[in-house]
Amino acid sequence: MIKRHMPKHKGSAYIIVLLLVSVLSVLALSIISIAILDYSIAKSDDSSHDAYYIADGGATAALYEIKAQVKETYDRLKQEAENQGALPLEQYIEQHFYDEIPTTYSTRIDFDDGEDRYSDVDVVFGNSDNTYTIQSRGHVKNAVSMVEVKAEVILEQTAVVVEVNEWKEVR
Repeated sequence: MIKRHMPKHKGSAYIIVLLLVSVLSVLALSIISIAILDYSIAKSDDSSHDAYYIADGGATAALYEIKAQVKETYDRLKQEAENQGALPLEQYIEQHFYDEIPTTYSTRIDFDDGEDRYSDVDVVFGNSDNTYTIQSRGHVKNAVSMVEVKAEVILEQTAVVVEVNEWKEVR
């Protein structure tokens, strides 16, 4: 009896195994596809974070440069006023200071680490409100992030101060 029924089901095991292998192959390919997509998203997110930190670093470098230039201008004008005997010193400095500080410039900060990472920085001084606006764009591969800083120059009686009023990421 067993021999009679076997020939009727001959080949069905091959079909079941073939279907099972097909389903498992599709499932494996789906899992691999999801893993690759997840990996590329994670790498893109890393590049975005790196771009932000590079933009932030460019803005920080520009702010330090502004502070140094403003202090150097103040000290130079103070020395000129003392040498010329101009009194009062504060009035002489105030009359000349805002005309002599750097008003606009652009720079690029490159990282020499073999990767395509750099920051483009634009600095603009507004005479109407005595405020520097720093825009720094960090570039990492295809990711770009921008940081904007507003810093006010305050001329005091005995010194000059650069005070940060706003520091934000621009999207």
